[in-house]
Amino acid sequence: MRRNVLLSLVFITYFSFSSASVIIEVTPLTNKILVVHFDDGYAIHHKRGQTRTNESMVVNPLDVIKAMLKNSYSISSNDDSDFINGLNPTEVGRKSKPTEFGLICQVYNNGCINSDPDHAKEHWVYLYLSTSLKSGKSYKLTLDNLAETTNIVSFMYDETALHSEAIHVNNIGYSTAAPAKYAYLYHWMGDKGSLDLTSFAGKNFKLYDTDKKQLVFTGSISFRKSKTNAETGQVTETPSANFSSADVHECDFSTFNIPGNYKIVVEGIGSSFPFVINADAYQEAFYWTMKGLYHNRSGIELKAPYTEFTRPAPHNTKITPGFKGKLKYSTFRSFDLSSSDGATADKAKIETGYKGTLENTFGWYQDAGDWDGYYTHTHVPAYLLFLYEAGKEKFTDGELNIPESGNGIPDVVDEASWLLRYFKRAKDEVKQKGWGTGGVPGARVFGDLWGADAPNDIGQGSWQDVNRDWYVLGEDPWTSYKYAALSAQLAFVLASDKKPDPEGVDWKQEAIDAYTWAKSNTKNGDDAVGDLKDIRLYAAAALYRLTGESAYHNQFVKDLNTVTGSLDQGKQDQLFGVWLYLLSWNQPREASTLTNVKTLISTSADRYLATAAESRACRWGGDFNFPMLVGQGTTPIIQAGIYGYLLNKSNPIVGDKYNKYIHTTADYFLGTNPLNTTWISGVAERSPVGLFHLDWWYRDKADANNSYPVLPGVVPYGPWRYENLGALGWWNPNWAYSDKEGNPKIYPTSVNQWPGHERWFDMRVSPLSSEFTIHQNTVIAAFVYGFLTQGATTDIQEGIVTSVETISEVLKDVTAFPNPTNDSIIIQSFDIAITSVDLLSIDGKSLKRIESSIHQNEISIDVKNFSSGVYLLKIIKDNKETRTLRIQISK
Repeated sequence: MRRNVLLSLVFITYFSFSSASVIIEVTPLTNKILVVHFDDGYAIHHKRGQTRTNESMVVNPLDVIKAMLKNSYSISSNDDSDFINGLNPTEVGRKSKPTEFGLICQVYNNGCINSDPDHAKEHWVYLYLSTSLKSGKSYKLTLDNLAETTNIVSFMYDETALHSEAIHVNNIGYSTAAPAKYAYLYHWMGDKGSLDLTSFAGKNFKLYDTDKKQLVFTGSISFRKSKTNAETGQVTETPSANFSSADVHECDFSTFNIPGNYKIVVEGIGSSFPFVINADAYQEAFYWTMKGLYHNRSGIELKAPYTEFTRPAPHNTKITPGFKGKLKYSTFRSFDLSSSDGATADKAKIETGYKGTLENTFGWYQDAGDWDGYYTHTHVPAYLLFLYEAGKEKFTDGELNIPESGNGIPDVVDEASWLLRYFKRAKDEVKQKGWGTGGVPGARVFGDLWGADAPNDIGQGSWQDVNRDWYVLGEDPWTSYKYAALSAQLAFVLASDKKPDPEGVDWKQEAIDAYTWAKSNTKNGDDAVGDLKDIRLYAAAALYRLTGESAYHNQFVKDLNTVTGSLDQGKQDQLFGVWLYLLSWNQPREASTLTNVKTLISTSADRYLATAAESRACRWGGDFNFPMLVGQGTTPIIQAGIYGYLLNKSNPIVGDKYNKYIHTTADYFLGTNPLNTTWISGVAERSPVGLFHLDWWYRDKADANNSYPVLPGVVPYGPWRYENLGALGWWNPNWAYSDKEGNPKIYPTSVNQWPGHERWFDMRVSPLSSEFTIHQNTVIAAFVYGFLTQGATTDIQEGIVTSVETISEVLKDVTAFPNPTNDSIIIQSFDIAITSVDLLSIDGKSLKRIESSIHQNEISIDVKNFSSGVYLLKIIKDNKETRTLRIQISK
């Protein structure tokens, strides 16, 4: 949990944040409940070059027995007559959990036994008042020697200034294009259960402009759903199958769209975290999740000016000291491993297929500073290419500040090509050395069977990981089909934008060659392994769109016929293939196949977005039956819902429903969740800090305060369901609940009492909760938040770039490129000829008109003399059919 000490808002008496049992903050939950937030201490972590167990804790525990006594607290006031003589609370409640952990295991006996502290807790103590605090009055809370630094806290009760944990908002902000904007009122108080807000139903909430210091909107609070409302089909994972264990009320300010900086304020409660309302509220979330991808690139140095998180280049045979000769190639196929991580029994098989060392192969991505390449990382370029095609004009060259910025290609496309270029280097080198025949290798790259991440248990950065051999596994049809799909999609994007590849790669030929190789090198039984049919489905769709050859279409239809019911969002290649067929509007499509595809997408959008969001109090989507693990509580896993919206957006009922829940789902993962947390590290008022990321652990540079800022852009796995995960120790997320002897670390003491989405402990030592992957978390978050950034979206039925805010009529078979442009723009019709084109200002004023006397299918407009901005193109076809496109001129 990000510990922002709100002293400037809360306390008149200032005290410093010290290292032991201290008060972090005192805030109102309501005007009759105060929350005193204590922190017991912190961990001293090992550094690079030290043994990993060189860790210790500085802990001064809160006296929890004394902290639960009513006479341990007195609230008094000089200007509120009800508190003149000082009052004790009428009740005291508490919840406690560890939030700092040491990598400590002093004795191992089927689990860790530690005599010294191995964790530090935080505590939230709830003080019930017999009389309400009054707005504008000053109060003093006196504690009976519970805190080390101070035991007197003075504050003024001002709902517009004091944050209440009971108010949940999107901590980054709400888009002016969002069809729904909600704040939620709820809180789980540990042993006191759900906060009772019944008395607030029907009362007003207000929107407070923090710049103008005034209230600008008023709405009515209404009840949303109860703490027993089921929010998951995994009924044993959280109490009453509910992730908040709290009755939820809502504040609807959907009709308010004036850009500015705001808080939600509720009289008798307090205020929310601050947030913005503007046209591009999601840009910050998109930027940092995309930066999270860049921060996990392997094979290159991370350096200024592209990031403050600097790191030498790891696992590059040309520039990483000591790595030359360490990267080896084996013909053994990844999908023939006994497990995806490789078992001991696989080692001899891999070594038997050894051919030699690679010198020109580098790249890929890391997960958390660990260069373990997986086939599933190939989902990253797919999502980024689909994101770009869903709204080309809003993504630009230079917006992400990456090394490729300035090459004329939008940064999101450059990031999409990063992994493809690794595969091409590996494929070309293996073929050139005579070890392969043109298939794509490297569905798995790893060194775990040949050594440890930390040899001799010494912590080291990825750039120092040269103490073992690493293997790139052999060419296979799975990776080759996926490479074919991605190459074909990249080729189509570059051709559509009239952009050459910056490195001169012929991606169309790459796609054709890889597909041909995969088809010729699929062995008996391969179809039943690793969803090969789904990968081939995607490749066939991509190549059909690119080439129009019927063989690809026939293969797509054949593989599509194996998909029944709805799409499986867990089988992402299946989704990619189906989505891409809808984008193939430039090629003939079978009516029955197209109908099948549309049905599959709509059914999946309902399943993975609408049905779940309608069932949950805070309206967030995601598979209703997905277990609480690998990002279920941190990552907006609603990809199918976005394509359901694009397919149905012209339908005012279905499209609006999907659009609404895409936004409210993003809101949940950016702040309306139970912990008021923005699930992107380093972003907004509160975000995760306890991250399992080896290169971040072993970074070089501290800031001016000699501390290490959190690595931004990480979306961790997050809350993890309670299950038997073996021996208890720092690596096991269950270590947060109790030690090996069964002594509880949480209060309430039973994990079954804790709502699922409160089970985040900033437990950086446990990979299951605090690690992440770029394909399960980072890129999915970037896809959703990027989709919601300002700009246009592509109607996947018709292939038209349109503005959902300004264009009402959507027709078909026309496009404009390049878009954005600074010179000229070409308008192209794919059926009947163009009669005329009007260039309009965004408000509809005619600026330039071109008429065609010969009614050609392509017209070019010179826009050199027009300033940067968004414009409209009104296109008349055959003197009767009108199309309207939105373009951007960028100087």
